[in-house]
Amino acid sequence: MATVFIQKESTGQQVFKLNNSTGAALSQYELTVIGGRVLIANDAIASGSEGGLKDAEGLSFQVSNFVTDEDTFATVNADVFWDPTSGYFSDTSTAGYYKVGIVQGIKNSNGAVLVLGVSKTEAVSA
Repeated sequence: MATVFIQKESTGQQVFKLNNSTGAALSQYELTVIGGRVLIANDAIASGSEGGLKDAEGLSFQVSNFVTDEDTFATVNADVFWDPTSGYFSDTSTAGYYKVGIVQGIKNSNGAVLVLGVSKTEAVSA
């Protein structure tokens, strides 16, 4: 599960009312990709139900669930990827992952990384 902790929202943050077409329920503040957009659930949304999803563009959020051995996050402005299968974040461009942001603050002593979200994405190709 890709739950994030929002640190700062940009002014005029877009919220979309969309159908949760991910095939699984979304928890509040869970990151997902729908229709090529990086989104964060405002509330829990059942699979197939409509709910509010916040555009990740310009959001600063912390992540702490990482793909094993892909979790260095030692360079500011490096790309941050999300594995839709595990719901974990990665610092490695891998086929099937999505770029969801850039490192805004390197991995801290609590094991969290500050990310600046992007709006549009597509799966990394092989």
